[in-house]
Amino acid sequence: MRANDLVEHWDDDPDGGRETLARQPDTVGAAIASAGAAAPVHAVLDDAAVCFAVQGANGAILWTDARFASWVGADFQSLSRRDGPISFELVDQSGRAPVLVATVARRTAIDWTLPPAAATALGQPQASRLLAAVWSGGSELHLTRAGAAFGLTGLEARIVAALIIAGDLRAAAARARVSYGTARVALKSAMTKAGARRQSVLVARIARAAAAPVAAGDEAACLRDMFGLSLREARLAADLAAGLTRAEAAAAAGISEALAKDALNRVFRRLHVKNAAQLSRLCVEARAMAALARPSRGKIVVNLSQHEPLQFIPRPDGTFIAISDFGPQAGWPAMLLHQVTMTRYPSRPLLAALQAAGFRPITIDRPGYGLTDLAHAASDDPFADAADDMALTANALRLAQVDIIARTGAHVALAFARRHSARTRRVVLLSPDPLLSASGKRSGVFGVLKDILVRHPVWIEPLARLMASQATPARVTANLERALRDSPADAAVMREPGNIEDYQRGVLMLATGQLTGMVREQRAFSLASPPEPLPCAKEWRVLIGAQDPISAHEDMSDYWRRLLPGAVFDFVVDGGRFLHLSHLPLVMAALGPPPAR
Repeated sequence: MRANDLVEHWDDDPDGGRETLARQPDTVGAAIASAGAAAPVHAVLDDAAVCFAVQGANGAILWTDARFASWVGADFQSLSRRDGPISFELVDQSGRAPVLVATVARRTAIDWTLPPAAATALGQPQASRLLAAVWSGGSELHLTRAGAAFGLTGLEARIVAALIIAGDLRAAAARARVSYGTARVALKSAMTKAGARRQSVLVARIARAAAAPVAAGDEAACLRDMFGLSLREARLAADLAAGLTRAEAAAAAGISEALAKDALNRVFRRLHVKNAAQLSRLCVEARAMAALARPSRGKIVVNLSQHEPLQFIPRPDGTFIAISDFGPQAGWPAMLLHQVTMTRYPSRPLLAALQAAGFRPITIDRPGYGLTDLAHAASDDPFADAADDMALTANALRLAQVDIIARTGAHVALAFARRHSARTRRVVLLSPDPLLSASGKRSGVFGVLKDILVRHPVWIEPLARLMASQATPARVTANLERALRDSPADAAVMREPGNIEDYQRGVLMLATGQLTGMVREQRAFSLASPPEPLPCAKEWRVLIGAQDPISAHEDMSDYWRRLLPGAVFDFVVDGGRFLHLSHLPLVMAALGPPPAR
């Protein structure tokens, strides 16, 4: 039994899936665990950080992205022509850190998801190889935006961007047209703001945010596989790139500093880098290339975070919270809480309606979601941890009080109101799910999934990895269409291209394998006991769609009425899960006007 086959047939025959689960739980569990462990992740790269060219059998270039020659040099016909499926090399450009290039055999690359022009060229009979280049310095604009997200000033962001592109601070100062002394001062301030004790850490954080926010991976393994480093060399290089000193890296490896120095000198020569900052940037790109070229099979997802007003809010432990503050700053703050199976990217119609009404929408990746780190001392309560992140965000943005709009983030809203009642004004819940112990609906594919989560919580993580591996745009759209067959209102709004695009953006970050947050929250939904009621919830509004395909409206109503004494409930007969799209005026009316300021 293959888990992928099970997932395929759950949609078409959920009752049969439930029967199989009841009759063969061990077999189903083994299939899910095996498939989850082997599930591919996807490369989430900004389109400014990756470009392509297509070679013919004789090395002639059949097609190239306009940027390719400027990245790797005009004479790139001489790049590797090995017969294997894929090979990697570093192209050392004068006055700039090297660029990582993969040469991919046509038979390997033909199934990759590529830009249309690249796919057309690769489909020609004379095509022989795909060349893929990953470079975080591909767009200085994106690098400076990433710096601004960490609170860097314009000068500081320019210096860091120039450092990533040029490779050392003196060259960066020249590129930015400032003195070396000015660049040093700006860099020191940037390191403080980004919580980076070394240049290498700062470079990694900015490069990753700008170009390749893929889930954490084993950088040492990437360096070994791509460049043939020994295990010791790769581990020393990864530790140095992560911010350890040479002495600290040597101690971690259990060798003398002299041996570590010799090994790192060999690494620097082989990788064409001159310092730890260049090495750190290359590690980011190697990990991105590994996700692109190997487990993802070329499934590229363009990261749209650069088109969002991204900010990183520091926690006291040095980790970061990713938010998008859409403004305007004069508007009344409204925090939008994403679904359990999504990240912070919001619905554009809801954003526009909020801003037009005088609100300031703010979205937050909860702990372990998207670009938000898991705190070093995360608790056993993911909802409370997320509520604390909301409070830290409010502190950083100097917000005395906020409104909240939540869908399946309702338990986070409840935790925030319990822990920070004075900061909570109006809260609107949209078809909020109860914990699974209070959810009786077991129809459709979601019913099968609920059965699994309730009866076998140990399967949550492998199942999440299996489902996330299928989160390509086309697959997300197809699965959503099937899931909404019994919810006409939801199906209608999700036929609109803009709405489905927003939904895809929200789920695609999970395809990178960054699933810690979702797994923690799903476990809480499966295992946690119902929380205590709020003392008073008169400022809460709960809208429940009768056509919701996941939770029965009776379950939602009974559960939340117990927890929210005094709240106003509105039963939406012709509504489903996406009330913020199908019944946006009703949502805005529930929120009411912002208070006078």
